[in-house]
Amino acid sequence: MQLITYTARTTGEAMNLVRDELGDDAIIVSTQRATDGEGVRIVASLDPDQIINSEPRQKQATRQESDADFRKPTAPIGMDVDEAVCQALAAHGTSGPLTERLAHTAALASGDAYSALASALDGEFRFGPVPSVRDGKPAMLIGAPGAGKTVTTAKLAARAALAGHSVGVITTDTQRAGANEQLAAFTRILKLDLEIARTPGDLPKALARLAGCDAVYIDTASVNPFLESDMAGLAEWTQAADIEPLLVLPAGGDVGETGEIAKVFSDAGAQRMIATRLDVTRRLGSILGAAEHSRLCFSGVSITPRIANGLSTINAVSLARLLMPETATKSQSAQPALQQKFDDGEPLRHAGVAS
Repeated sequence: MQLITYTARTTGEAMNLVRDELGDDAIIVSTQRATDGEGVRIVASLDPDQIINSEPRQKQATRQESDADFRKPTAPIGMDVDEAVCQALAAHGTSGPLTERLAHTAALASGDAYSALASALDGEFRFGPVPSVRDGKPAMLIGAPGAGKTVTTAKLAARAALAGHSVGVITTDTQRAGANEQLAAFTRILKLDLEIARTPGDLPKALARLAGCDAVYIDTASVNPFLESDMAGLAEWTQAADIEPLLVLPAGGDVGETGEIAKVFSDAGAQRMIATRLDVTRRLGSILGAAEHSRLCFSGVSITPRIANGLSTINAVSLARLLMPETATKSQSAQPALQQKFDDGEPLRHAGVAS
């Protein structure tokens, strides 16, 4: 991987240099103030086999001229909103084009960097909780291996049960060793009904037996999103009854890979996603990329292994807080009303970062 440093007076000028030379596939490695405090330095990269003849000597001269221009005597400048947002998103491994777009939108918003990022996120992504137990269809949790579908099923069921609703749970995962036993252990503790559907034809019958429940959650077997036969098998389940597919997606993966996975499941019918493993993930660029590529709605996050109160709703403000925890804390100390709470009343926290 080739690393190139771009220096300019502002983040916007530096990002333009990155885009002109490396294109939209550039990866922003870091964004920081110049050593003399009078400019911005961006380190970007692109795999060598992706670099097309881009006249590097001429571009290097452009960077040197820009570097000379901004070093002319000027008054020191502070950290602008777009610079602060760029730096935060780069630290999370967010793709270059999305970073630039969010930073540009944030720069047009009022308020500090945290509030401006929240405004930009609200314009870029969709947010909405899993439909209420009275209005929503049965939710079928789908995803790749290791996403956390079974635990997320238990967390959704626990949340509804603790709210006083009658809940039914169905599992279609009859092949994985111990899958039924794991979910059965959760449902026994919660005193919930557990049905097993071994074939797509069994699903309508299982749903009929749970017709009196306020909410029904369906745990499914993992599928390989890049294997056509797996996705064809998943389609048989999603089309077997009137259900809503709900993607369970773990944070912390490769940005491009996670985006592709989300797009595949979106094409399979999912309209919402719950992001998991935020308690063991420090970089959230992958879930931003997933939402960007798939246009899936953020419907919840899991930041704790606990089953009770294990899921939290997410909106633009709380997502901005996860992305910029230190800035958010300073902002919210001046504006306490903005502080986001989890369902159990705890302040929003993230993977070892103090709120």
